This record gives sequence, C-alpha cells and structure tokens, in this order.
Amino acid sequence: MPLLLSSFSMLSALLLDAGAAVIKTPEKISFWELLFKGGWVMVPILTLLLIAIFMFIYKLLYIKKLGSVDQRLLEAIIRHLRKGELKEAHTLCENNTTLVARIFERGINRIGSPIPEIEAGMESAARAAATQLDKYLSILASVATMAPMFGFLGTVLGMITVFTDIAASNDNLSISTIAEGMYVKMVTSSAGLVVGILAHIFNTYLNSQVEASLAKMENAASEMVDVLYRPA
Repeated sequence: MPLLLSSFSMLSALLLDAGAAVIKTPEKISFWELLFKGGWVMVPILTLLLIAIFMFIYKLLYIKKLGSVDQRLLEAIIRHLRKGELKEAHTLCENNTTLVARIFERGINRIGSPIPEIEAGMESAARAAATQLDKYLSILASVATMAPMFGFLGTVLGMITVFTDIAASNDNLSISTIAEGMYVKMVTSSAGLVVGILAHIFNTYLNSQVEASLAKMENAASEMVDVLYRPA
C-alpha cells in the first residue's frame, strides 16, 4: 500500500512538472502527430469516423431522393383517378422512383376492391417504405456506442503503459517516462468521445428526416384515399 501511494505521488509530481514545463517552453504538435500518438487504437476509431460520415451522406441523399413527396405527382394521380383513368395513373407511378409512388401504385392496383382492402394494401406498402428508409441507420447507432468504448480501451492501455514505464524506470523517473502512456490515454479517450457524439448527432438527425418523410407520405396517401371515398 505505501508503495502504491508513493507511485501515485511520484506520478502527480511528474504531471505538475510537465504542466510547468509546457507553460515555460511550449512545444507545438501538429494535429496529425497528435493522432499518431494515440497508437493503434486510433485505427478503429478513425475507421468508425469514416463509416459514420459515409453512412450519413449516403442515407441523407437516399432519404432526400426516395423519401420525398412530389406534390405534382399527387395532383396528377388524383386528377386521373377522378376521371377514371386508372392506366394513366398507374403509368405515372411506375415512372416515378420515389417510395410514395410505390404506395400509390399499391392502392391503384387494388381499386375495385373494398376501400378497407385498398387502405390495407397502402399501409403495407408504407411499412415497406419505412423499413427502407430506416435501413442501415442501426450502423450509426452502433458507431455511437462502439467509438467511446474504443476510447475507454485506449485509456486503459495508456494507464497500463504509464505504470509499466514507471516500474521499468526504477528511480530514474522523468516526464518522458510517462508521456507515451498519457498521450495514448488522452488522445484515444477524446477521439472516441468525439466520434461517438458525431455518430449520435448524425443518427438523430436522419431519424428525424425519416419521420418527416413518413408523415408526408401518410398525408399524401390520405388524400388519395379521400378521392376514392369522394371520386367527384
């Protein structure tokens, strides 16, 4: 126990000396040099960052493209339905790549059946659209969880390195003895938290975009069903 307390006292003294040395003779370290000082743990953390950025851009473009509701398409379909031009309305849906067009198409295909069956078909298509919009979002949630865990792993490895170096130095302790381990500890923990926070923000924003798109699709489908109840 006294040995452990002595080690912590020596470590605290070294950290204070390091702080004083930094104030007196500041040494500039580039951003990339700082990242490299985090050791091999930075590799999975930076990989998770790239995955998060890629998935955010990919899903954002996907939602904007396929999750949008073209009001002109809706108005054209309603116009054809009121005229009884089912073939023209169906063709409009086939030529449109958005998910809401698939919902309209499912409803048009069931025209002639009882309206509750048409609604059930459109609801089924809406659930399929929601699944497509939510696809791969779980990857961002996983990144938000895993990145801080890798940062914590770097913290543990850094402290192990610190105490190993202290034990190996005998009585010849200096700030350089513990610098490597402290760099690993601080760089990996901060990088893991930053990546985790970014991934969480990305995931939250994309989920809000999915919910907004689904709400627009639901409103558009309701307008189409209203036309079936009141065709003229």
